[in-house]
Amino acid sequence: MQNKSKLGRKPRPQLTIGIDCGSLTPADEREKTGVATVVSNLLTSLSEIDQRNRYFLYGFGEIPSKIIQEFGNRAKKIILPKFGFEKIWLPLALKLTKPQIFIASSQVIISPEIPTLGFVYDVAFLKFPKLYKNFQKLKINTKKLVYSAKHIITISEASKQDIIEAYHLNDDFVTVAYPGIEKIFTMVGTKYVDTIPYFLYVGALKKTKNVPQIITGFAQFLQNATKPYRLVLVGSDRDLDPEIASTIKKLNLNKKVIIKGYVARHNLPKYYRGAVALVTPALYEGLGLPIIEAMACGTVVIAASNSSMPEIIQKAGILVNAQEATSIANALSEIAQNDSLRNKLSKASTKQSQKFNQVKFTRTVLKSIYRYCVE
Repeated sequence: MQNKSKLGRKPRPQLTIGIDCGSLTPADEREKTGVATVVSNLLTSLSEIDQRNRYFLYGFGEIPSKIIQEFGNRAKKIILPKFGFEKIWLPLALKLTKPQIFIASSQVIISPEIPTLGFVYDVAFLKFPKLYKNFQKLKINTKKLVYSAKHIITISEASKQDIIEAYHLNDDFVTVAYPGIEKIFTMVGTKYVDTIPYFLYVGALKKTKNVPQIITGFAQFLQNATKPYRLVLVGSDRDLDPEIASTIKKLNLNKKVIIKGYVARHNLPKYYRGAVALVTPALYEGLGLPIIEAMACGTVVIAASNSSMPEIIQKAGILVNAQEATSIANALSEIAQNDSLRNKLSKASTKQSQKFNQVKFTRTVLKSIYRYCVE
């Protein structure tokens, strides 16, 4: 009877799926954000587990050749001009190539006529509008996407609740799928070597990341530290928060706060492995990929008690008040002075990171396409 049941199931149809890959194709690597990482990992995973469907990959620069090779003849890249990519060229390409489904991975609706699975990573811009230069664009594009898409994917329960509340949506209209990370993020491997132990920040150096508060907390920590420490800042300096440099200067930390700037992803693991802890008390995170990357490398995480961060870390790190430098300083001291706690949290971090599985994320995306987007 079991075999007959399987034979009686209606097979899923083969689909032609278009994906916005614009986030992958800027020539300047500093312009690539967490969205690019999510999309890149999704494409790699789709190439491995989805042998049925065919894909159009739309970008305004060269899509990484490795991704195209992994798909073989199941994917075709469509390279379009950068100027007018979202408003002119991508809508025109969709009309010409006619995919049956479109994945709006950049939080922008392109063609309401095509059944769309929309990705909305967070709505931080609604909570901190003054910190976003492109606030109006984000506000308009996200609203259009939410009300035009067949379904929405987001990356944490916290983001889901914020999206539902902001746009007055039904609970079942938004699905949570935790992204995975690359296999390079493991405890085993080389470490960044520094003669002085260091705390680490990884991420964009923009205002929402609260980096000046990290620096202020670090300065307070140093007042009672029993040995020297450094704070290493790794991340893109696009949309740089000007208060970072002024805070370093004001606190006379020029030799103790090291701004590394952009670091290629394949080099990030060694920075995580060598760090005393990752410090990332952002004002808001939809997920926080560096948190997962650090945990996978066995690095203790000090993060904020707001938005998705308690959900992502659970009991595998230390949560602080992002608005209080003293709270950050106390957490730094706790980790620096307590080897037993640090080792305990390191083990818990590695275990917690295993909850973020790329294959599971990709299967949830495919399942959502068939459940909500196929007529």
